[in-house]
Amino acid sequence: MPLTRITSQLISIPSNYPLTGSLNGTASYAITSSFAMNGGGGGGGGGSTSLTGITFPYVSGSNTYVLSQSAVAANDLLLSVNGVVQTPTTDYTVSASSVTFTDSYPSGSSVNVRYLVTATSSSFVDLNNIVLTGTTTGDAYYPQVAALLHFDGVNGSTTITDNSKNNITFTVNGNSQISTAQSKFGGASILFDGTGDYLSSPSVSNFAFGTGDFTIECWAYKNSGTNNGILHLSSTAGGLQTNSTTNLAIALFTTGTGTFYANNTSYNTSAFTNTTNTWNHYAIVRSSGVTKLYFNGNLVTDIGTSGAITDTTNYTGTYLAIGGYYSTAYLWNGYIDELRITNGYARYTGNFTPSTTAFSNTGGDVGKALVVNSTATGVSIGTAGFNLNSSNINRIINGAMAVDQRNAGASQTITAAAALAYTVDRWYAYSTGANVTGQRITGSANNQFAYRFTGAASVTAIGFGQRIEAANSIDLAGSTATLGVDLANSVLTSVTWTAYYATTADTFGTLASPTRTQIATGTFTVTSTLTRYSAQIFIPSAAITGLEIVFSVGAQTSGTWTIDNVQLEAGPLATPFERRMIGQELILCQRYFASINGAIGAGSELNTSAAYIKLPLSVTMRADNQTVTLSTGNSISVDLFGTGTSTTSTSNVTITANRAGILFNINSLSPSQGATGVPATILGTVSVSSEL
Repeated sequence: MPLTRITSQLISIPSNYPLTGSLNGTASYAITSSFAMNGGGGGGGGGSTSLTGITFPYVSGSNTYVLSQSAVAANDLLLSVNGVVQTPTTDYTVSASSVTFTDSYPSGSSVNVRYLVTATSSSFVDLNNIVLTGTTTGDAYYPQVAALLHFDGVNGSTTITDNSKNNITFTVNGNSQISTAQSKFGGASILFDGTGDYLSSPSVSNFAFGTGDFTIECWAYKNSGTNNGILHLSSTAGGLQTNSTTNLAIALFTTGTGTFYANNTSYNTSAFTNTTNTWNHYAIVRSSGVTKLYFNGNLVTDIGTSGAITDTTNYTGTYLAIGGYYSTAYLWNGYIDELRITNGYARYTGNFTPSTTAFSNTGGDVGKALVVNSTATGVSIGTAGFNLNSSNINRIINGAMAVDQRNAGASQTITAAAALAYTVDRWYAYSTGANVTGQRITGSANNQFAYRFTGAASVTAIGFGQRIEAANSIDLAGSTATLGVDLANSVLTSVTWTAYYATTADTFGTLASPTRTQIATGTFTVTSTLTRYSAQIFIPSAAITGLEIVFSVGAQTSGTWTIDNVQLEAGPLATPFERRMIGQELILCQRYFASINGAIGAGSELNTSAAYIKLPLSVTMRADNQTVTLSTGNSISVDLFGTGTSTTSTSNVTITANRAGILFNINSLSPSQGATGVPATILGTVSVSSEL
């Protein structure tokens, strides 16, 4: 089935057929095979176009859906599955108010239908004029693939290629080798002889599924033997582990029987049939806390409750063994082909037909932006086109390092092994081994500003991170996000990124005692030239409590490390950095920190030695009970208009802070003044922080 994503369109709309309506529209639906879609406007003949849409989940086994409005032809609908635009008449057909898919999709797949025409005739808009240049097919969930091995190559080769984005280097044990004697796809597979032969991975963070969904699948061909392991994913280096604690495994014993590790339990099954001298497909799938084992696409029902195992295990294992389980006494004698591990997505939730072709090595055109060609009749957008999601896509605040309320571009010392030190707005830093210097610097072109660390002798690590409020990231849970950043390092060649989510809402703990769960980590190979890098991160469904992104380097004992234009966005596509207006960026920053300079506040002298002053905040802050800091340190200076200036120790001041403002109750003025009711303001700078 061809999966097409629009990357460039040539849209021709006659002038007598105006394009009106809403890009989102209004709609409601019930979770059944029939969906009601309520769009705007319409009419016949020369009526206006109503571009409305609705998104609903695909239901396994239901390929026909009833819409509330009729369409003349398939071309009158713009229909996508998991963000991939489908081809009219090839991938779906339309008959009046019914749309029918010609193929099946995983249950729960996101289907989006948009009416391009709601008139009784489609003659005014000919969608044949839409030119689809992004026709590369691919796997919509490729960004979540943790390992992908086709085992292709020349006979006898020991070169094992991982076609996932992780590019894992496997250790070849024994005389494991590529063989062309048997294959499911591609003309080759991996051969194990049952004696010392298996593959083992290094520690791969994307193998740690946590409590989220996953799919592990492969094809296996057994030659002989009674105790043969196909694969084992565990927390033990090398992958083989002599118990079932927090690990996953499949093994075959005598013909028709086998063992399956999941949910900290070993399950025995007699469902494996015809397991000698033939290719069979095996799949372990967890979906919403339920794990299932499939054999040739059929649910193995003699384990759990009719095949369903309630499984909320936190899988933390990062080591994979292919061609064995438990120990080297249980190695595979035969061939394995087309192994794929998907972190964060349950590809199968019911019986299915295993793929008849090799798995895709790419996401194809999934996630590409909609672009309108400037040469289209009646449309002038420009060759760069536009992105329908190009507004407020960046979940990072101050990613361009433009706002620096604390330091105004001055350098600061990051003290080794101390608490987090806030730098430019919303960004904290830390160092170990020795102090380092950090400073916002002036750049050029797209890098007007950047943040730079200067290394020092004995430094063992530097970190730079941002915590993202749950309210700004909750919608990313259970989906793929893309991290983008500009990086340069004059000495080191590797920068590590790590993503976390908070244990409880907006509570990440301290540097010494963090309360967070790691989602994923990876590295960028960098140079001394500021360059753009990106990585896809699958955000687990549990990550509804706030996110944290941290960049780090090792022993920066000299030279500089520069960071800029950080972006975290929904979807598997890295789009250009979103640059917000400086005023808007400042407002976003002041939700978490505000620095008010000069004579501020409004109040009055209560008597000769007391006063109150109320300081309103221009932006409502994230939370009450903020930390308030005075530039005058342990004293506070008050200007009593027309009378004089008095100071007092902060111990004589009661400060009450809430999201909207700060109230200062001053109990002792020195010198005391002889008037009451005189207007009063605070001198100096007041800083208020509500950082995460």
